Amino acid sequence: MKDGFIKIAAAAPDLRLADCQYNSRKLSQAARQAAGQGIRLLVTPELSLTGYTCGDLFFSQSLLDEAEEALAALLKDTQDLPLILAVGLPVRCLGKLYNCAAVLYQGDILGLVPKANLPGYDEFQEPRWFTPAPKGTCAVTLWGKQIPFGARMRFACAQLPAFVFGVEICEDLWVPSPPSVDMCREGAALIVNLCASHDGAGLPDAHRALVAANSRRCHCAYLLANAGVGESTTDLVFSGQQLIA
Repeated sequence: MKDGFIKIAAAAPDLRLADCQYNSRKLSQAARQAAGQGIRLLVTPELSLTGYTCGDLFFSQSLLDEAEEALAALLKDTQDLPLILAVGLPVRCLGKLYNCAAVLYQGDILGLVPKANLPGYDEFQEPRWFTPAPKGTCAVTLWGKQIPFGARMRFACAQLPAFVFGVEICEDLWVPSPPSVDMCREGAALIVNLCASHDGAGLPDAHRALVAANSRRCHCAYLLANAGVGESTTDLVFSGQQLIA
């Protein structure tokens, strides 16, 4: 923090689909580099620990176990950094699977934010693997610890009370009434979005217009971290477009 400002960033590190330990190391390297540049909040793409385009591998208990192990390794690797890190992974809760963002800070998980709106049209099949976020906030147990779990949580800084942010995941921004509207109404000054939106003719301009419009509508800063290198293994292409409005 300098003169009341927080430096924030989006990053899309190189990843390997379903290689969670490799992805954890890449995320750790990105976090360490960002912290060295004075960044205090780093946001990475949707499902950045596993990769977004894993398809039916999300049914694999082995992959889900490895994602949790990689998250534990990432927590340990970044516990000395003065930086909040948002990463994506699938999370099991009460027999269901959720597409989540984990908000990490110095060895702790501040919260797990499940995706509220799952696209099931055109090339997207998320309802095949994931469950939409439940209403309200509850807790998930990881490694014996109770972790807050909910789609509309806000995260606040004790040293800078004006620094309050909320989290959306990709499609949450595309719906008519994004969760960010309520989060900003309830005090969020920044919304971050962990995204895996593919590239195509006209889409980069559409993404930019959408992020700018939501920033304007909600009177907030808006950061979107989109998937990039390593995801383009299917018939979709991901360019790693990063945006801050």
